[in-house]
Amino acid sequence: MRSFIFNSDFDQSAGIAQKRSMLQRIGRPSRLLILFCAVWLILVECVAQWGFPRLSKIQRRIHEEYEAAVTPDSPVRETRAEVLLLGNSLLNAAVEIPNLAAAMGNWKIKRWIIESTTYYDWYYGLRLLFHKGARPQAICLMLSWQQLAANMTLGEYFAHHLLLTQDFLDVVNTFSLHPTVATSLFVGHLSAFYGSRVEIRKFILGNLLPDLPQLMGTIRPVRMPQDSDHLVELAENRFRLLKAIADEYGTRLIFIVPPALDDGQILKLQQAGRETGVMVLTGWAPGTFSSADFIDGFHLSEQGAQRYTQTLARELHKVLNAENTPH
Repeated sequence: MRSFIFNSDFDQSAGIAQKRSMLQRIGRPSRLLILFCAVWLILVECVAQWGFPRLSKIQRRIHEEYEAAVTPDSPVRETRAEVLLLGNSLLNAAVEIPNLAAAMGNWKIKRWIIESTTYYDWYYGLRLLFHKGARPQAICLMLSWQQLAANMTLGEYFAHHLLLTQDFLDVVNTFSLHPTVATSLFVGHLSAFYGSRVEIRKFILGNLLPDLPQLMGTIRPVRMPQDSDHLVELAENRFRLLKAIADEYGTRLIFIVPPALDDGQILKLQQAGRETGVMVLTGWAPGTFSSADFIDGFHLSEQGAQRYTQTLARELHKVLNAENTPH
């Protein structure tokens, strides 16, 4: 009878080879999938970083105004002193920049507008601007008193467009952020797509539904609660912090109260300005504008903006020229 000897080494080697072959078959599609995902993520990031500002008028305007703000003019080509206006949609609706620039004459007017921004967005935004090279002689920040008192930011969009990397931990500590929220904020800081994904979604919806902006325009914003009991103290603290940043670079800080149907807490803001050495301008007084001058009760109409720009230009021109008049 023929005998057979069981070769365990051969059997083990065959098993290993079979497993290796199986892993190779499984690994090849996995590597392709990982490669596809990596290429896709890079493509999406590139589109968000360079394509989106070219497709969206709002993002293109924000990008162009930022580049102009952080690029000082050559003293050979531009001898006028520079004034940089910062704010949100209230500034965009209220001030006609070409008319303001024409009225200011010997002052070069620049602006950087980001919609829905409030105090903390611009506190860190000021640090970013100066760090990146902005050197205006004066900075004019326009916020309503509610926006000055707000304890919030634009989230990931703020993190990507207005936040320095070295200020990230300060933001985490200031707002006592949960690790999950902090991680999301940091990803938004690094990634153009993640940081701008909300605006990208708005852009896509706006193109899919062209009448959406008109529909949204019919919805009146809800007025924030009129809790202004501690406004003077709060405004003083925040004016000091903003002024400290501007003073470090030899820039004058001017706070502008946007037009409103109520009194806009002008007196309290002006009191805080006197205590901190921050000039508070208005360009209007309670009762100057009626509801007919506003689109939605908050943003000035074109007619209202024409009137306001003229009065603001006179006030701003007077303040800036007085500051530079030899004594």
